Amino acid sequence: MLNAQEAGSLELSEAIFDSMVAHDYLATEWALTPETNLVQVASGVGDGGYPVYVGYDAAGKPTRVVVDFYLLHLSWPDA
Repeated sequence: MLNAQEAGSLELSEAIFDSMVAHDYLATEWALTPETNLVQVASGVGDGGYPVYVGYDAAGKPTRVVVDFYLLHLSWPDA
């Protein structure tokens, strides 16, 4: 049985997914609030685990998030 917070998160996740499907997985917007703690995106290549990197400012606050979906395959020279 889900608690109220879990049920609310599941409901929001399902609403976002429905919006993504309706818009061919193109960007949809949702209002952000101080309580927002969910990011949902489509990778375009199916379910899986992808590395997530967070950049911080000098005060230690997060300023950006980068998700590597393994879509670019670059050849780097050997060091």
